[in-house]
Amino acid sequence: MIDESTDITTTKHLDIYISYVAKRGIVKTHFLCLIPLTECDAESIICAIIDIFERKGVLSKLVAFASDSASVILGKNEGVAAKLSKICTYPLIINHCVAYRLVLICKDARKEIEFYKKAELLVKKIYGYFKNSCSRIQQLKEIQDFLDCSILKIKRLYEICWLA
Repeated sequence: MIDESTDITTTKHLDIYISYVAKRGIVKTHFLCLIPLTECDAESIICAIIDIFERKGVLSKLVAFASDSASVILGKNEGVAAKLSKICTYPLIINHCVAYRLVLICKDARKEIEFYKKAELLVKKIYGYFKNSCSRIQQLKEIQDFLDCSILKIKRLYEICWLA
């Protein structure tokens, strides 16, 4: 399973996980590696995947591939999966990741839930109230000290793709 991500320095990475059948038929999934990408086209991604799989000795054992629905990855003719399927020893099973599909469904569903909209708006307003005011942040710290609470910082609400 692969996915692209961007870190705080705006460097693109390719995240690679592998699933395999261990002794006694137990299926295991492990993080394999995080590869920095200079280009995010299908050719660069396929080169990175082949390089790591050859070094790990698993390219000839590849039977399935999963990712999000990005066309660079799942494109029918020129996508990473299509190119991988041409070089694999076995017919490649290509999947649009079930976890990612669930994320897309939840993302659409939350647009319809009134409570979620109100809660999101409230969190954004709280952040807006504190974000540029040293005196308000200081007052919050004083209240937290008085109540003997751990010091919390108000952070901006970001939309994260994966469900926790």
